[in-house]
Amino acid sequence: MSKLSEIKNSWYPTGHDYILDYFEDYDYRKCREPWRLDYSRADNWVGYQQRAFVIWWALERCAKMGEVGLDIGSAGVFTPYCLSTDKYMTYNHPDYGGQCVPQLLLSGEDLSIIGDNTIPLLVGNHVFEHLDGDPVEILKQWATKLKHHGVIAQIVPDATYCDIFAMDKSHKHSWTAPQFKEQVLDKVVDVLDIMEFATLDNKFSFNFVVRKK
Repeated sequence: MSKLSEIKNSWYPTGHDYILDYFEDYDYRKCREPWRLDYSRADNWVGYQQRAFVIWWALERCAKMGEVGLDIGSAGVFTPYCLSTDKYMTYNHPDYGGQCVPQLLLSGEDLSIIGDNTIPLLVGNHVFEHLDGDPVEILKQWATKLKHHGVIAQIVPDATYCDIFAMDKSHKHSWTAPQFKEQVLDKVVDVLDIMEFATLDNKFSFNFVVRKK
């Protein structure tokens, strides 16, 4: 199939087509109105870009291969071809209120229930900054769960543009993009290759995509 948007799966929940109004073929790099990728604008499309990022990688790495990835900390939000996971299973989230009903009860800090070398993709949207513990060790643990050339694709808020801790009391870490690369990514290059880093250019968040060696 020539387009990711043409991939269908009858068993998986639909409802993602609205992203195509903002991004061609779910590609977060192909915004239909690029000037809206500026979080300081009231009419910005940054949220749609972040959602497109997660969906694009799920389609690219899982749909094409007929596999299922994990969406870490998704609070019951469904991403195509990924199981929704979260550390909470509740109708009254302790930090945000409202329901959080993932398909799999799983903490991003501890993937021990997942078999090694079994997962093609670990995606997440504003999750990594919430995780307790050493982020380097967390990434190394995640790498053990990935298949050969499996991918981790995540979005993190950028401290260049906002006060990360003031934004959300449950945030455990704060980084600018250069800090994250130096303090985290550069320390996992023995197990993970950097495929893409800080390409969103939206004045709010940065992305990283790494692949198991």
